[in-house]
Amino acid sequence: MNTVENLRKLANYIEQHVPQERLYMRSYRSGPEGGGAVEFKSLNDCGTSGCALGWGPFVEGLEPVEGDYYSHSNKVLAWGSYSERVLPQLGFFTEDWCEVFDPELSSEKSEVLKRLRSKANQLENRDAS
Repeated sequence: MNTVENLRKLANYIEQHVPQERLYMRSYRSGPEGGGAVEFKSLNDCGTSGCALGWGPFVEGLEPVEGDYYSHSNKVLAWGSYSERVLPQLGFFTEDWCEVFDPELSSEKSEVLKRLRSKANQLENRDAS
């Protein structure tokens, strides 16, 4: 998969479909009231919040596949596997990945979008040289 293209798809989706109050960098998915972490099991939009990566499964072309789940019987998304598949140039919890998705980063929507697009541009320029 193309990391640059996928970062841009994710940024565009968040910009168009995710209200500020549902963007929360501290958890891939969290409860409707901002409570504890919620495992991602389906594409039903059930009022949860999520970090930038946590919204990825809702993006056309970034949907989870069988290998992204912990097991066949328990359809709980393994975020590391998912991230490495849709954003292969970033790895998972690498320096590049943390510059965009670290839970300590701002959840301010404009900042999230800026990080996603900046990393896409940075990777594109790195690939061009």
